[in-house]
Amino acid sequence: MENDSDIYSYYDEKRDYPRLKNALFVKYEIRTDLNKIVTSGISTTRDVSLGGMKLVCAARVKKGYIAKLQIKLDKITNIGVVATVAWIEEMRPGQYLIGLKFSNFNLIDKQKLIKHLNSMAPKN
Repeated sequence: MENDSDIYSYYDEKRDYPRLKNALFVKYEIRTDLNKIVTSGISTTRDVSLGGMKLVCAARVKKGYIAKLQIKLDKITNIGVVATVAWIEEMRPGQYLIGLKFSNFNLIDKQKLIKHLNSMAPKN
């Protein structure tokens, strides 16, 4: 089986986790540190990297809350990941941009995301 370093072509000469501005659909559920659901819904990413993503959310959440995510990479490929809310910015009343840091990936889903990011990377 390939290891991560075998498939990091886009990352070789860049920072650890370059961001791509492509929008992906995300189904999310955000919980407090006491495991109480704060909000759930469907959104699109503002950017995504191997380390995390930004997305728009209708509820005010707090730094440190846990997000369970299902990310749609293409018509047939979905991946699941757990993330932590790293920051939140109010865009306008009732609309928040949140930064999510991925914290739990299974290896197969991580490899799918790497492959997708590489396929969307700018060609030199």
